[in-house]
This record gives sequence, C-alpha cells and structure tokens, in this order.
Amino acid sequence: MRNRPSHAARVCGGVAALAVVAWAMPTLAQLAVLSTVPTDGATLVDTASTVVITFNAPLDTSARFPWPPGFFLGLSMSPEPREPDSVSVSTDLTTVRIHNLHLAADTRYVLAVLGARSSTGASLQVPAVITFTTGAALPTAAVSGTITLPGGDPSGTLVALFPALMTVPEAMGVVQASSGAYQINYVPPGVYFPMALKDIDHSGDADPDPAVDLVAIYDPNGDGVADQIVVAEGAATTGIEMTLSAFAPLTARQRHTQASSLALSRVVDARLVMVACQALAPDGKSPFWLYLFYAPAHQEVLGVIATSFFLAPFFWAEELPDTTALPDDWVDSTVAADSAEAHGGADFRSAHPDAHAAGALAHIDLPASPVAAMGKAKGASRGAWSGGRSPCLRKVGTTTSVRSAGPRYASLGQPACPADALPVWVVQYSSDLTGDFLVIALDAQSARPVFIWPPQTRTTTASFNVPAANQAAQRWAGDAQLVWLGTHAGTFTPSGEAEMWFYAYYSPSLDSARAFFFSAGTLFAEMGGPLPFKQPLPTGWVDSPVAAAVGEANGGNAYRSTHQDVWVEAMLASGLYPWDSVRPVWAIHYTSSAPEELWLWVDARSAQLLTDVGSHGEDGKLPQRFGLSQNFPNPFNPETAITYQLPVPLDVELSILNVRGERVATLVDGFRGAGYHKVHWDGKDDSGRPVAAGVYFCQLRTQGLVAVRKMLLLR
Repeated sequence: MRNRPSHAARVCGGVAALAVVAWAMPTLAQLAVLSTVPTDGATLVDTASTVVITFNAPLDTSARFPWPPGFFLGLSMSPEPREPDSVSVSTDLTTVRIHNLHLAADTRYVLAVLGARSSTGASLQVPAVITFTTGAALPTAAVSGTITLPGGDPSGTLVALFPALMTVPEAMGVVQASSGAYQINYVPPGVYFPMALKDIDHSGDADPDPAVDLVAIYDPNGDGVADQIVVAEGAATTGIEMTLSAFAPLTARQRHTQASSLALSRVVDARLVMVACQALAPDGKSPFWLYLFYAPAHQEVLGVIATSFFLAPFFWAEELPDTTALPDDWVDSTVAADSAEAHGGADFRSAHPDAHAAGALAHIDLPASPVAAMGKAKGASRGAWSGGRSPCLRKVGTTTSVRSAGPRYASLGQPACPADALPVWVVQYSSDLTGDFLVIALDAQSARPVFIWPPQTRTTTASFNVPAANQAAQRWAGDAQLVWLGTHAGTFTPSGEAEMWFYAYYSPSLDSARAFFFSAGTLFAEMGGPLPFKQPLPTGWVDSPVAAAVGEANGGNAYRSTHQDVWVEAMLASGLYPWDSVRPVWAIHYTSSAPEELWLWVDARSAQLLTDVGSHGEDGKLPQRFGLSQNFPNPFNPETAITYQLPVPLDVELSILNVRGERVATLVDGFRGAGYHKVHWDGKDDSGRPVAAGVYFCQLRTQGLVAVRKMLLLR
C-alpha cells in the first residue's frame, strides 16, 4: 500500500504541477467508517500490527479504486509503508484487515480511507483520517477553521497542510458537517500551505478531477496567491478560512503575465524556462499550468502553479535539463494544440477513447533513441544522413556503412548537432488502455512540427514532400539547393513510395548542408552535417515511381520473387553512380536475408537503366548477349580482372577451376543485374591461401549457359 503522488502533480513525463490530495465525499449516507485500529491519536503502535477498518455496511469487494491498484478501497498513507503481508475481509464483508505493513520505528503516520462502496452501491460518505505513531508521543498543535462552498454543502471536504508545494501533506482533516467547520490535529510545528479539496464525483482517488472537483486555497488578503501559515509547537492555530472554487480551463498565455510578475517579485533575475500542463485539451486549454523560472544569480528555480483562481509559488528542487530562457514570442497553447491535433493528435484521440494529452514548452534535445533505433533496424538508409542518426544525437547511434559491393557512403562523416536544444512545444498523447502513445514536437515560435514519434506510416513518393522540404530549407538558408534525397524509414515499394524520406540541401553562402526528414508531408526531424554532394538536382528529375518501375522491370521484381525478407532503399543525387560522378541518378539497392544483393542505377533525367561498369558501358547501353571476356592481364601475377556481361538479370556463378576441374575459388555466387560486371582474382583459393603457378580456368555458369576462359598464373 503506497502513498501515490497526486496525478495533477505529474506534468508531461515527470514535470510535476500541484500536489493536492483529494478524497471522496459521496451524497449517500449509508456507508461510513465506524472504527479503526489503530485509533486516531494512537501511540506506541506495534510496527508489525494489523490495520483494521470497520464499516457500517457490507462492502462491494469487486469495486476498484485508483490506489492501491486493483484494491477495493481507496487508501493513502504517509510516509509510504512497505507492502502488507496480506489482506483479509470478515465474512459479513464489513471489516477489512491489512496484515503487517512493516511500519518504521518511532515514526508518525497519516492514514486516509478515501473511497469505498457498499454492496448496495452506496459510496463512502466522509473520508476517514487516522494519525498514529509507533513512537511514544504525537505533536499537539492543531489547525482549525471553516470551509465555505457558495450555494452548496462543504461537508466531506478534505483539508490538508502542505509543508511545501510538490510534497505530500503533513497533516489532514475532514469537514464533518454542512457548517464547514474542520480541525486538523497532531500537527508538527512548521510552515504550511493550507489547501482543501472536495471530490464531487466520489472517485476515492488522491487525484482531483478538474472537470468536476472543487479546490480551495488559503488567501486571506484576496490577491489570488496561495499563502502560508506558521504553526508553533503545541499551539492552536484558528480562523483558517477557505472558499471552494471550480476550475476554469486556461491557455498557457492567460496566466503567463501574472505568473511572471509573481516570480520577479520573489527573484529579481527570474527568466521563464518552462511551461507545462498535465491535461491538455484539444483546444489547448488546461485547468493547471506550471511555469518554471530560472534565477542565474542564485542558480535557483522558482515554480508558479496557476489555475483560473489562484497562483501558488514554490522553489523547484529538481535539476532542470536546460535553463535557457524561452523566446518572448512563443506561441500560445491553443496554436500548439491546433498543430498537434492536425498532425496526428486528432486521429490518436479518435482511435483511443481514453486518450489524454500533456504539454510542455521548453528547450529540449529532441529524443535520440527512437531515431537511433530506427536507423539501426534493417533497411534504414545508410550514410551520414541516411544512416539512422537522430537530430541532436550526442550519445546514441553510429553511422552504418554500405557493403563493399556497392558505392561507399560511410566516409560521409558524422552529422553535426546544434550547440543548443531547440525551443519546442512537446505534446504527448497517451492511452492507458492500450499503452499506445504519440509524441509531437512543435517549433515554439511557429508551431510547425519538428519531430513526431512514432512516425506516420502513410507511404508517399519522393516528390510529395518536396514543397514542404523546400520551405523548411528556405527558412534555414535563402540559397538552399536540393542536392540529395532518399528513403529513410520503410522499404522502397515497387510503386516507388516509402514511409519516410530525407532531403539534403546545400547552401553556397554558408558552405553548409542540412537534411530534413519528412513523413507524409510532416517534418519529422532535421539535422546538419558534412555532405559529399553539392551539385543541385536537375529540374524535372524523374519521380520515384518512374525509377521504381525501371528497377522492377530490370531485375527488381525478379529479385523480390526469388528472395525472402526483401528490403529496398533508394537515393537520388549526382555522385551516386560509381562510373560517372556528374550524372544525376537514382540508386536502388535490393537486399534480403540472403547474401545476394542487387544494385540498379536509373538516369534521373531520361529514366534509362544504366550499366554498372564504366569502360565498357559509358554509353549506357545494355549488352545484347551473355558472355565472359578474357581476363586482363593474362598471364598475370598476382592479380587479374575478369569481366562478364548479362543481357538480363540472372543468378550467376563465377568460379576458378584447376586443370583437374576442381574448384579453387568462387568469385561470384548470386543474383546480378543486367549489364557489364567486373571482378578481380588475387590468385588465392577460398581459404585465402596463394595457389601454385600454372594454368587455371575461369568458368561463368547461369541457367544452362556456361562460358570458360583459360588463364595463366605466373609466380
């Protein structure tokens, strides 16, 4: 049984807002706590004692409350004990025994029974608060006052004293009658924020529902700022009056000015570094907003919790990942929410009835691990920008090199990261039922998407994203020129589409390059880095479906049909064709779980299939017949080149035989595209040992065709 922090205290993945503890007060009177062991005010409680809670009616043991998870009572206990040995219920279902909570010695505990339901459906009328100690004595101070609910009955409201915001309450009491009077006993001396909460929907949860629940703060001067009280040892502090109010949803900008003024009144050099909320509605509003201000002179972080009717300042004890001031012109949460909903959030809500969203505005390093993991998966395009490196990736991931069979891109180097994190709105959608989530990061000043995870799975052609990529590139550099594009995530389909594309631009004025990653028209990420290609792509380059059709017709389709687990990637640039660095080409690479792979090159202007050898195929024409040329040089020592030609894509085997017809070495064994091919033999067998001088035969075999050439090795 644990004391759970208030759900309203958890903002956007660990950024907390308000630690208010709420418990239910139902309208039905049939169910009540009759007695407890230990009793309220008990001392010298055994550390292994059994906690007994007796109700006036049988319980519905099938009821479930948020905490403890899966339990039929809603409970809270501070400080948090260990898990009990067991729980039992009397045969008449009126008494619950919690066996051995393993209490600490000489420790004061506050146990609250927050929720229960009877077998007839009645809810617990008034929460029960029991304060006891395993030590010899309890504090003797008390705090009392009145809770007012205009036009309503405040009975059942829980009143709590917080030593600081962002903590669990130190002491609690309950309004027992409609008069609103309350008293909190056994209060240790200290300084406290008094707060009250009435749980209208009887959830029995340590978590107010802003849509229905009511909250009160202690604000004797009426300035809308939560005030503190000082409790002296053994003293009775009276007259602590509070009025319950309902929450009204706000945008992030609505309380920004007041929160900033409050922060500056406490710390003169305070600068806003984060804005966050735990519950972000589709219209960009939330009942709670958290503003964090950093004071460089004292290296302190001041937090301000803001609602429609109060502000609550506190000092933030956690270390912030970034203390850079937010830009003054950050867009309001309404603009950010509109963009997030349009880029996948609305679809997520539609697909998940229990969807909820949290929002945060801060300087954030965009998540590295998802992109790195995607890049390490089979088929992530290779090279500096096509190798799965994430934006602002500093600790995770490596550039993946291409197999030696194709062009080499590993030498492109590592991408550079920006010196600072980006100011972004991050909206995270979650579903507790399915565990699904969606994270959308938006530029803080324009609300354009800069990161989405998981990426959208719609496939598109290369040209589909070009207008948006051009706009993104122009924002980076006015003279940016598109020089390279390719698939980044998802296999290149036979129709020439992929789930994600990268678009690399070069700026002559900056002598720098930047890549933009797009999925279905949405900017997923961007990054800078060195670039081997600076020649702009020609106007009118053939789109990916045209290139794919040429590739499929010239070996790609046959490769897919003869191999399992096929993965295809494609890139377009001037410099990809190994034998003509100026020609703009589509390079299409087919791989599978088998060792055989297939490279095809398609001219980006004419859509003509190009051969993959320079000296015999610079005219771009395919051979008309199957053939094996004489090796050169011949005789040779120790290495010779062997050229063969294929009029169509074929599975081929190129072997070296000795004079007895025994195979000495296998140079090629697999699927090869149409064109001229060249391999080298270094005079060694398959084990890497030099063979003896003499006569050898080079044999090319494919689908019933055999060609042989005689060779002479000298030593």
